[in-house]
Amino acid sequence: MNIVFLEDDTFFAHSVIAMLEVAGHQVAHFVSGRACLKALNEHQYDLALLDWEVSDMTGPEVMHSLKIKGNCPPVIFLTGRDAEEDVVAMMDAGADDYIIKPPSAQILIARINALYRRANPNEIELSVKTFGS
Repeated sequence: MNIVFLEDDTFFAHSVIAMLEVAGHQVAHFVSGRACLKALNEHQYDLALLDWEVSDMTGPEVMHSLKIKGNCPPVIFLTGRDAEEDVVAMMDAGADDYIIKPPSAQILIARINALYRRANPNEIELSVKTFGS
């Protein structure tokens, strides 16, 4: 899966990128909201992983701009903001999931994979199992 990742804490970003790459994903990392938005407008991504607070343009502003243009992949917020009203606000604004930092590697990958399956139902391999005769 091709993931765009907005995160201004480079140390944290490298740990998340390593998790995602071990799971077989390609990650384009950006530290600025404007650079992330530009990439999202120029390239196709399967998923956006957005931090809330970055220096020039917030994650919610990036998501809002994409939604206005109709060019928004599924979005997961990965942020330190843990207030209930923040989670509700982003989910109501169109985010597909919301994960509080720091994430468990297994939970992050599971949620990314689940969101991808929901967004791309035609790409899911179905296996048929026969029980009995």
